[in-house]
Amino acid sequence: MLIVLLPNSYLLARRLLVKNVKLSVSGNTLTITVDLTQEFGPSSSGKTIIIASTEGNFPLPGRTEVVGLNVYRKK
Repeated sequence: MLIVLLPNSYLLARRLLVKNVKLSVSGNTLTITVDLTQEFGPSSSGKTIIIASTEGNFPLPGRTEVVGLNVYRKK
């Protein structure tokens, strides 16, 4: 469980189930880091191998942008 204190003192509790994704915001720049050597097994369809995923979309704390990321390779 991740609890983030937002600038307006609103508490946002969200369970982040990210796989192999690191996000950082510096000013107005979002940096996404993924280790391309990792694998998390096949996708649900079995057609691809999952490398990294945010497991859905979620807002960046304190900002209006939303991030959703999937990195995969074909089998």
